[in-house]
Amino acid sequence: MAGKGTINVDNATIKESTEGKAGFKNANNVPHGDVGSSDTTDTAMSNNDNIDGASPDNRDTSNVRGSTEGQVEDEDESHLSDRMYIAQLKNTIQDVCQSYLKLEDELEAREEDAQYDKDAILQQKMSLDEKEELLEDRDKLIAIKLQLLKDKDDETAKLKKEMNRLKIERDHLAQCNAELLQEVQKKKSLGSQVRHLSDALSKVEISKHEESQEAPGQKRRRMLPDKI
Repeated sequence: MAGKGTINVDNATIKESTEGKAGFKNANNVPHGDVGSSDTTDTAMSNNDNIDGASPDNRDTSNVRGSTEGQVEDEDESHLSDRMYIAQLKNTIQDVCQSYLKLEDELEAREEDAQYDKDAILQQKMSLDEKEELLEDRDKLIAIKLQLLKDKDDETAKLKKEMNRLKIERDHLAQCNAELLQEVQKKKSLGSQVRHLSDALSKVEISKHEESQEAPGQKRRRMLPDKI
């Protein structure tokens, strides 16, 4: 085989590789490499047996000539059978080589398909890995968002609690302010009363002082009613 797609069979190579091997026989059932060693030898021996015991001068040469011609014909037929067998073997080898080339092409095509499938699978795996990473990132973002919402809820709860406390404190301060205003009003009222009492006391003291300065007769007249 010279190369892929080319077949070159050497007849000598085929003959050399097949001659002398047991089990390879031609159409006359003669092993290759021993052409004429079986049938032709037996024929020659049978011819010699026919002339045993005869004198050399009386031997029949026609039988010898006939056996020699038959041996040559057998050898020609054997060689022809060998050539036919070699041609048939050559065709068989060519068919096997063609089949091998076809199988090699098919194997190469399958390998290419397998490589394509492998590349496609790797591409799908890479795509799946990227999707997996994106899903992991999404899960992380969701977890962060949930944590932020939880923190926001906690902060909102704290703010509501603080607002309620401030509201209670505001109401308490408002009540204290109202009580203080009431106390101030009371103090103002008491101050007015004190001023009135102070004014009245001052008038009484002035009146006593004036009485102490008057003469007894005047005092008596002032104490008497104007009209009886």
